[in-house]
Amino acid sequence: MSTKYNPLNQALMDQILHHLRNGQVQRCLDIGLDVEVLNLLRQPQAHSILKNAPARWCKIQIDLDMVKKLLENCERDERETRLVHRAIQLGATNGMIKDFFGMAPSEISVVRQLLNVPGRSGRVAGLNDTDQVWYRFLDLMSTHEVDHKDAIALLDICMLITEELNGPFESIKHKHDQITLGLIWNLVQTWLNEGLYPP
Repeated sequence: MSTKYNPLNQALMDQILHHLRNGQVQRCLDIGLDVEVLNLLRQPQAHSILKNAPARWCKIQIDLDMVKKLLENCERDERETRLVHRAIQLGATNGMIKDFFGMAPSEISVVRQLLNVPGRSGRVAGLNDTDQVWYRFLDLMSTHEVDHKDAIALLDICMLITEELNGPFESIKHKHDQITLGLIWNLVQTWLNEGLYPP
């Protein structure tokens, strides 16, 4: 079913008139008009002719590379948000969140409130058996073929270990003896700094 006018013509004409009313002539030139046409558009009837023309006198050109890049960034942002939430729920310190994701303390505080995971104060649970963590760390690093220089991949390994030690999050979020991600991360960093890994 055809229409008496082309909606794309109307939309662009409205935008052109907006630019002209605000003295933004260069923007009109940038989209493909020239001085001769702009002079003709001083006549009110010219506006009506272009807005109601059934023939389309403008076209849309899509920058496909830019569209893909923006959508990829959207997916990346969603993955990062999930990662931040998971890390905070598992007991990452504010310093870790800042270093990994560049978030300011005020931003971290808001996320903690949204997740109902307050910052920890006082002593946290310790590890009675670091050997268990060590062997599990070796196994996961080998299984997932993780480069220890890849900080995000290493963080993911530490989160897996933390989850295994504590069990399901819902069962531990109110426990004071939770083994925190911060503790596991610091332990792994100690092994790396002491040259124990890679073996």
